Amino acid sequence: MKYLQPHNLAFIILLGALSLVTPFSVDMNLPALPLLARDLGISAIDAAHTIGIFMLGYGMGPLFCGPMSDHFGRRPLLLFSLCLYVLASIGATFASGFSALIGFRLLQGLMAGAVVTMPSAIIRDSFEGKDGAKKQSLLTVMIILGPLLAPVIGAAILNFGNWRTIYGVLAGFAATLIVATGLLLPETLRHHHRSPKVTNLLHRYGAVLKDKVFTITMVCLSLNFAGMFAYISSSPVIFIQERGTDSGLFSLFFALTASGLMAGSWVNTYLIHKNIAPVVILRCATSIGFLAATCFFLLASTGHATVAGIIGSVVVFNLCGGLIFPTATHKGLENLANAAGSGSALLRSTTVLMGGISSVIVPLLGHHDAAWGAATVMIVCATCNVVIIYLTRHVLADKPDQTG
Repeated sequence: MKYLQPHNLAFIILLGALSLVTPFSVDMNLPALPLLARDLGISAIDAAHTIGIFMLGYGMGPLFCGPMSDHFGRRPLLLFSLCLYVLASIGATFASGFSALIGFRLLQGLMAGAVVTMPSAIIRDSFEGKDGAKKQSLLTVMIILGPLLAPVIGAAILNFGNWRTIYGVLAGFAATLIVATGLLLPETLRHHHRSPKVTNLLHRYGAVLKDKVFTITMVCLSLNFAGMFAYISSSPVIFIQERGTDSGLFSLFFALTASGLMAGSWVNTYLIHKNIAPVVILRCATSIGFLAATCFFLLASTGHATVAGIIGSVVVFNLCGGLIFPTATHKGLENLANAAGSGSALLRSTTVLMGGISSVIVPLLGHHDAAWGAATVMIVCATCNVVIIYLTRHVLADKPDQTG
């Protein structure tokens, strides 16, 4: 069987499927957390740690695998990481206790972080300029299917199984990706773009961070993800515990808010087609995101954070995220032909780090009101993003002006 060609739609769909590993690993488990806590005899906070420890591994995995993929290529790292992910998922399925489950979730996160680093690097390997930006937007649309589908799938699985069944399904999904990657995905990193050796990690990442455009977009992505994850991590508390929503309705609410990301990605594709400059997209998206975060914060601060108000504010905030993610990712990796794996890894790790920090801060701020805690983190992140993009607009505009 011949490998897929980069301009084939199935090529982007496969990359999107690989990118679903992380949202499936996180969001499919959200409806099952109360059952997990009851089954293992642990608190709700301890059950939530299965998400946090996964995100810790997810943040660490790309830092090591990104530079290795710049040397060995994308395919070997993908296949190796997927195989270990399957083993970790099987281990979680049959975990005898909470400690064992935590260990397998950490390994799951490490390997998921390595897997989802590759698609953006592969797009950078395969496409240039405007074409690359369009493909990155299409990939983002695929990625967003994860948060839309995962809670619904998780809730459906609970109708005939339990939290262990979810991990079994994750193992089967990853095994399918191993077969598809092995049979269909070509190696996209050309030999003349490979690093001659796996160099010192600090030196490698230091060289990447010298690119000002990359650093700016990395900060922009990290702040936006921190704001989004403030809502994601607290959403079960906001809806299920504080507003009495059942798991099925919670999955619907979660899908509605995540739909904003997909809408933003489609709008981004249209704007690229109309030759709207990336810096203009980023300025508009961060400004509107700030207004959405402000609305959520005012509702939460005045005690009027109804379900409709929360969903409306977060949908608009996420729509702006759907504009920011593909634009900033493509813009950041544009100058890194010889280090796209390392750059993509650094983008992933820093966004996850900021997401992890925000998920820790939200419970501290919103001990008695999770909505207020999430809204506070969101408005702080959105404010910083508006200021940074405005102050660095000339740096971000340099590349488009030079390439004409």
